[in-house]
Amino acid sequence: MIEVILFQQEMFATPLSFRLEVRAAKKTVGQVAAAPHVDPTTGLVSIEPGAAVKLPLCMAEDFEGKFSVYAIDPLTQASHANLELQTDYL
Repeated sequence: MIEVILFQQEMFATPLSFRLEVRAAKKTVGQVAAAPHVDPTTGLVSIEPGAAVKLPLCMAEDFEGKFSVYAIDPLTQASHANLELQTDYL
């Protein structure tokens, strides 16, 4: 589970929609799972300015190690932000 926060800024007067990509060594190793802020048909996350939401990640069963989570604009494919993480399964 990761927490995503959209800080209040004038340029984000409306909800922001983006795709989360979970990659390691340029390979997809996970994706955002079903959640209230995830559109089930497109897989896009939508968040209101100033909001913080928790999003579950569904990782590939055989994956362990370091990975990156990217917030990608669905229209321009530009990365809004990325986060470096590492698995710690129990």
